[in-house]
Amino acid sequence: MRAPLIPAILELARTHPHTRIVLDHVFGLDLRPGLKIDAAFASLAGKPNIYFKFTTINLDILREEDVPASDALKAVVALYGADHVMWGSDIGTSDGAYHEMVGRIVATAIVAPAVFIAMAGRVRFGLGVPKQHQTAHEEFRFDSALVSRFRSS
Repeated sequence: MRAPLIPAILELARTHPHTRIVLDHVFGLDLRPGLKIDAAFASLAGKPNIYFKFTTINLDILREEDVPASDALKAVVALYGADHVMWGSDIGTSDGAYHEMVGRIVATAIVAPAVFIAMAGRVRFGLGVPKQHQTAHEEFRFDSALVSRFRSS
């Protein structure tokens, strides 16, 4: 369980306010419907330098547990804000081709278009990492043409 680590993360965020902290796999937050979100996880919300990566691993776990990924994504964005949520492929550690992983998150976001548009409009993928050090497979940049397509539907 990762909840015992949260006080240390909060302290790190407080003492290093200009350092962006990205918690992979939404830091193990249990996304099953009907579960009350642990207060420790809720305490991470609203911190300006803490971000959350919703990944293919999250999608795999949700699929195995028969939980609609769109509901889970909505819950994550409702808790942490679209400007603090990003998607990561986990290419190399998750099964499947990159285009399939992108297809899964786009399909999830299509079911929740308002969430998708909010994430696309506000999240800065790469979080300040110089472009030459970013890898195409690590974060999916929401394309403005794709966003426009969903805004009009």
